[in-house]
Amino acid sequence: MSSLRYIKKETMGTDVSSVSLTDIFSSDFDIYYLNIPTLHMANQVNLRMRFINSSGSIITSSEYDTAQQLLYSHASFGENKQQNQTYIELGYYDVDALEYGMGVSMYIFNPYSSSSYTFLISQSSYFEQIGNGQDSRKSIGVLTETSSVAGINFHCSTDPVLEDFEVVCYGLRVDS
Repeated sequence: MSSLRYIKKETMGTDVSSVSLTDIFSSDFDIYYLNIPTLHMANQVNLRMRFINSSGSIITSSEYDTAQQLLYSHASFGENKQQNQTYIELGYYDVDALEYGMGVSMYIFNPYSSSSYTFLISQSSYFEQIGNGQDSRKSIGVLTETSSVAGINFHCSTDPVLEDFEVVCYGLRVDS
């Protein structure tokens, strides 16, 4: 049996360069679900994320690995693999498609444990002007550092302005 518990919702307005959610992970849960139903940015960029340790510092070391399946509606599917990065890439935002925005959902595993890696699986969906269609990414990622993670930071590949950003976090309890 499992149960979902609402933890936090953050809504950011205009002119924000990054979003940090602190104190969302704890020893209460091993699995978390995050949903970003609303996201608009001012430039064409990739949305990236980093974890925040229990001391409140963003983990910027080259300890992030990611593998992605790129699901294009206008071309053949592709893959993207990154090792030893300072972030995990979640999806692409095309400013020409501003009215459509972008959505992301992800599960995060073992963030608060200081004895195991923190893993995630995510999927994003966005409208890309190049192919004039809806594209998606399915990703897996890992923080290959055993530190207690208490939060998450979202930022962009360049320094655009986040126009609208909403993220909702839930803890998922799995009872045996």
